[in-house]
Amino acid sequence: MPQFYKYKKVTDQYTVYQLQLPEPAEDQPGMIDLGEIDGETYVCVPDWMHPLPAQPKQIALAGVAMDEKMADKLKAASPVLKLAKARMEGKATRVRYSKRDELTLQQMASVLPSAVTLDAKDVTLDEHISNFRKWDKSVAVEPVLELIR
Repeated sequence: MPQFYKYKKVTDQYTVYQLQLPEPAEDQPGMIDLGEIDGETYVCVPDWMHPLPAQPKQIALAGVAMDEKMADKLKAASPVLKLAKARMEGKATRVRYSKRDELTLQQMASVLPSAVTLDAKDVTLDEHISNFRKWDKSVAVEPVLELIR
């Protein structure tokens, strides 16, 4: 089972002191830098790296119990997860709509009243179609109702 540690990187005028670990072989997992919280770097070290080699005297390594609260903090602080989230948010519309769907929605927006055409990024295409059908039925039924009254 991988172990979680935290330590504070130390910098002097010549170098940055950080955790020293062996290089993994091609088929072995390496250390994962989980992020930095309050100046302390959190890492996940795989089993095969234990026992850890001697560390520079400037590094004070401490074990971390990984619970939900700590996991949430690390998720918020992780640069890798932030980048992945930003990339996914940027692709959200492309994942949900094809280029043709987007053009169709733009055409619908130019024809339909604003109450029907919600922002395409906020609703799915099915919701757009459902809103259009509701609007279409209400427009088609109203003249008939006027004749009956």
